[in-house]
Amino acid sequence: MSERIHVVIVDDHTLLREGLEGILKQDPENRFLVTGMFNHGQELIDALPQIKCDVALLDVQMPVKGGESTLEHLKNFFPEIQSLMISSSDQEYQVEACVKLGAKGFLPKRINQFDFKKAILLANKGEYFFNELLTQERLEEYQSKRKPSNVLTLQECRIIQLISEGLSTDEIAARLNLSRNTIKTHRERALKKTGTSNSMELYHFAVANGFIKHFPK
Repeated sequence: MSERIHVVIVDDHTLLREGLEGILKQDPENRFLVTGMFNHGQELIDALPQIKCDVALLDVQMPVKGGESTLEHLKNFFPEIQSLMISSSDQEYQVEACVKLGAKGFLPKRINQFDFKKAILLANKGEYFFNELLTQERLEEYQSKRKPSNVLTLQECRIIQLISEGLSTDEIAARLNLSRNTIKTHRERALKKTGTSNSMELYHFAVANGFIKHFPK
């Protein structure tokens, strides 16, 4: 038997973690070994020196350290680990941001067991898992239409959206469980990357380039 794929599951919902673990443990061909389950990305990062991981399953939205920032950390410090994102959202800007950071697929929480296992098998080989959220056409579009320096991260998009809704820096910090300085840093970084000079210009850039959607008030 070939060596099993070492998988970690990172999600702040215990029931989901245990459910995914159960699916992998019950695989008839015994192809998967769950080496860790974590509430958020920082727990995973702290544990990585002590565990083996081939494929990381990352929830997009988690407290403390979310999926996108965890993905970015893995890309920079553990490039040998392949990642798949798990989310109940189907926002295209989220899919694009995560794929540009190296995710090999974007899995809705309604995914069936067959496709769930198939996604892990493909990711382990460095291949993409395509579904209704990430198609071959979308992948090619993401890889060609913008320079990486102009790509807004998921966290930046979230902050821009909240700014457009009239929330103050302190209110955004409380909503996202981040410090006031972190919110300001994300905003300044987004302004610099996009060449915009204020929050209104930044918002219009994000809408025009498909990073966030405009919701008429």
